[in-house]
Amino acid sequence: MKKNLLIILMILIVVPLIIQSSSSAATPGISSIHKGVSHVPNKNLIVSHISVPLKGIKGCKIVVSNTIKNRGNTSYYSIWVNYYLKNIHSHAITYLGRNHSSNMAAGASKHHLTSLYISPKMNVGNYYLLTVLSTKKFVSKYNIGNNYRYTKKKIKIIGPEYIIFNSKIGGDVTRNSQIDSNIPKTDFAKTIFSQEKKGSVMLKFGDGHGPILLISAGIHGNETAANIGIMKYLEYIKDKNIHGTLYVIPFAIPLDTELNTRFYKGIDPNRIANVKGSPAWKIVHFAKNKGIKYILDIHSGGGVTPEGYLYLNPSTTGSKEDKWVSYIANVSGCTKQVQPLGTGMLRTEAYNLGINTITLEVERDNTDMSIAAETELKMIMAACKYFKFQ
Repeated sequence: MKKNLLIILMILIVVPLIIQSSSSAATPGISSIHKGVSHVPNKNLIVSHISVPLKGIKGCKIVVSNTIKNRGNTSYYSIWVNYYLKNIHSHAITYLGRNHSSNMAAGASKHHLTSLYISPKMNVGNYYLLTVLSTKKFVSKYNIGNNYRYTKKKIKIIGPEYIIFNSKIGGDVTRNSQIDSNIPKTDFAKTIFSQEKKGSVMLKFGDGHGPILLISAGIHGNETAANIGIMKYLEYIKDKNIHGTLYVIPFAIPLDTELNTRFYKGIDPNRIANVKGSPAWKIVHFAKNKGIKYILDIHSGGGVTPEGYLYLNPSTTGSKEDKWVSYIANVSGCTKQVQPLGTGMLRTEAYNLGINTITLEVERDNTDMSIAAETELKMIMAACKYFKFQ
């Protein structure tokens, strides 16, 4: 009797309490897990090895390597390996996914390479990866065959904050053939495309200490070189440390990009930035409310030089805007153009609010899209380099 009681007490101490996640009845969650590297002793099924990359990016996948072993004398028909991330500070545990093995003979080992998606909602920070081995698909605290192991090394989750900026203008941007054929379908890009269906997406990068810049691309839905260029830039910075704050709206009006149209509800959206509630108005007033002093407005159009145009406002000689413009032109080789401030333009309304705003534009009609997008990227990188984000 005493021996049985001792065994029960050991199980209660060592076996982790594993519960169903409150977010989904079909998703296992975990609480009260031991810290560090550990596994339940005297079990037939064990996780004998596990490793993870040093970094994982929100909205992208990681590949996890692990080995499971059957130390018993009987075969197992079905074995499930469930994967979780545990924050080393808050101890919050997030379910990532699972892998399945069948017909595992006594004494056998199996190696897994499992691709796991890091949700865009995941908090940045340091985590341990946890594997829970079970003969049941859905992990339960009552299954005493559970075995678990943490990674010895931490994985750092990085990447931008994903914000649905304007939920009224979402669209499937991949229905635009230029977007679909010119933007590689990386995990990161597919996450952004998926989010754009819910509304225009804003990505927020940075540590919050230093300069602040807002980039908006493609206020006109048929100027796709702007979107392609900024997506190239986002792929470049997705795993970078940004000193300061960088807000990026890669598709200003996803619905219009999907339709490949210049017009928003039959009206040029870059002529109604002075109309409260319009897409461009929301962008400008977001900048005002956040104390943002610089906006980069990205376009493409006809009759543009191969090096690209950089449009600046009149009467800015010697200003912060003028210094920014001169730097971009010197670094990228683009052509500076003073452009009058038209009523309702995004740049005009930002200027009226004291925000330094410039427009980048590349050839849309008579240049190969890949060349136009690379020209756009070159100017974007110069514009951001000015702020020494990296």
